[in-house]
Amino acid sequence: MPRAAEEAVLQVYFDPWRENPADAWTAWLAAVEGFRKALARLFNHAPQWFCPQPNVSAALSKVIHALPLDPRRSAVLLPETSFPSLGFVVDAAKRTGLQPKFLSSQNALDAQAWSDAMTPEVGVILLTHVQSEDGCQQPVADVVRHAHSRGIVSVVDVAQSAGIVPIDLVEWQADFVIGSSVKWLCGGPGAAFLWVRPERLASCVPLDTGWFSHAAPFESDIRSFRPADDARRFWGGTPSVLPYVVATAGIQSIEAFGVAAIQAHNRQLCARLMEGLEGVAVVGSRNLSDRGGTLVLATKMPSPEAVARLRAFGIHVDARTKGVRVSPHIYSSADEVDVALWAFREVLAV
Repeated sequence: MPRAAEEAVLQVYFDPWRENPADAWTAWLAAVEGFRKALARLFNHAPQWFCPQPNVSAALSKVIHALPLDPRRSAVLLPETSFPSLGFVVDAAKRTGLQPKFLSSQNALDAQAWSDAMTPEVGVILLTHVQSEDGCQQPVADVVRHAHSRGIVSVVDVAQSAGIVPIDLVEWQADFVIGSSVKWLCGGPGAAFLWVRPERLASCVPLDTGWFSHAAPFESDIRSFRPADDARRFWGGTPSVLPYVVATAGIQSIEAFGVAAIQAHNRQLCARLMEGLEGVAVVGSRNLSDRGGTLVLATKMPSPEAVARLRAFGIHVDARTKGVRVSPHIYSSADEVDVALWAFREVLAV
């Protein structure tokens, strides 16, 4: 998280409570609205079509249970490379009549393979813009176009791409986009989001609802629920506030640099890493235009052991199934990459 996050917590969260505890919610709800506006700027769309969520899994659950169920199109097509938590959400939806249909990991990056898998029983597809396990990009725009041509609902997970790959929701025209502030947006946990395409909203009736899903939350008529006429109908009960204050500070820091500039810096460092990796394999494509912002370096030893050894050198990476995941951000320097290269050779090279 950026240094600005701590100050934002004091000013935006604690100061209103300290100064006017009876009316702190006015300032707090304005802060959550600030989160929506920050997302709108980041993704080139209007803030009313974004809804705060606690995490990406909750966002996906809200989406798939809000859609009208057609028994003839009950399959949810998703790749085996999806983050497991999302697969668990789809599996749980079998109780409502939905059925997962898995696309093999070999086909996840192939738009034609996606198209071939969109058989008549498929009603929803779930894409992952950048895959968590290897950092490779799925062909979102092409796959969404195939889905639209067949009346299939498209959901795109941007948890691993938001903040490192420029995203324009107007260009994509997906039906839903779900994401999180945990990774490249530098916002910490608890501040995820859901975006709905305006034309899709009318057909959505969320099951997981609450008074902040209401068109007029403070109306207080238990017999009269009217869903909000924007993405807030996916919100639910009394919302958290603090995570969105922190996350907004993260997004503002990303905005100050610009996503395109962050991506360019990241690619320079990733290229430096790949050029200097002797005896260490990169999982997935070595073409940086096919990737998000991470490199996954193959390990002969169990990846948690490799992570522990690298941390002894002061190198912080993440363990993945096939290796260790390296994620140079805007605050990472070429000198730090050179130190990391030495450590990678010491620990990972065969």
